[in-house]
Amino acid sequence: MKRNHVKSLAGWIIILGHVGLIALILFYLDAFLDAKQKMQVILTLSPVTAAYFVSVVKGFVAEQGILDAGPAVNLNFVGISILVPLCLIGFLAYLILRYPSSIAGDVNSLQTWTAAAEVALGGAVGIVVDDLFPKKS
Repeated sequence: MKRNHVKSLAGWIIILGHVGLIALILFYLDAFLDAKQKMQVILTLSPVTAAYFVSVVKGFVAEQGILDAGPAVNLNFVGISILVPLCLIGFLAYLILRYPSSIAGDVNSLQTWTAAAEVALGGAVGIVVDDLFPKKS
């Protein structure tokens, strides 16, 4: 697979995942949480996912004129670049969609699990984002 194909796929997973998680919190959790509680969950989620979201958007805008597919990358890079963001977004969506559940039965435990997922998987996603969407100086 070519690097820019991986970059596009990982970037869209991050963008759509970030927006989708916020939409799930705002609309799906209406039956369980009030506005203040939903905002607390969003603020727990936001520091990590928002940073990735902004990096991806900045990268896409900065490289809008690059039309070639880039160099080939190995399967390990493709797997990490796609599966780790998918796992993070997927687990966070699972927490929201299963709320309230045995692991997240109240808003505090939902926030704790959200923060734990971001610590556990967010660092690896950060490595991928830093490589695919480096900061330009």
